Amino acid sequence: MARPCCTIPPWVNHFFDDVDADGDYDITLGDIQTTEFVFAENIGSTSSPEIDVNTQTTDFPNSTNPVKMQYMTAAYGADIDHDGKRDLIATTNNRIDSSCNAGHVWSYRNVATNGSEYQLSEKSFLLQDMLDLGNWIGAIGF
Repeated sequence: MARPCCTIPPWVNHFFDDVDADGDYDITLGDIQTTEFVFAENIGSTSSPEIDVNTQTTDFPNSTNPVKMQYMTAAYGADIDHDGKRDLIATTNNRIDSSCNAGHVWSYRNVATNGSEYQLSEKSFLLQDMLDLGNWIGAIGF
């Protein structure tokens, strides 16, 4: 049985995307104790991934508008503008304090022709379309 290339703890959010359009997935990690993502390019291949720890960065998805949240950062991919390219949604997986109610869902549009180049679109994605009823509100069935 083949051994995996690495082990990612269950509390670490991992997002795979071919950012540099070279045919293999690069990795972005968010952690329970970090305020930003750690991005590492796969300098290997799909069958033999390799990360150079000396080139990883926290300036993800770009150095102009990198993700910077309180903690417990998480990245998700979805085509939010329906252009056929996967965009980036950055948020916190935090239900501990009030940061879960303010500026915690950022959207980045993928403007690249090939690969991924993310530009910040908004820091309140979907929040402007929701009712704010306060903390810990849940639906009740009738």
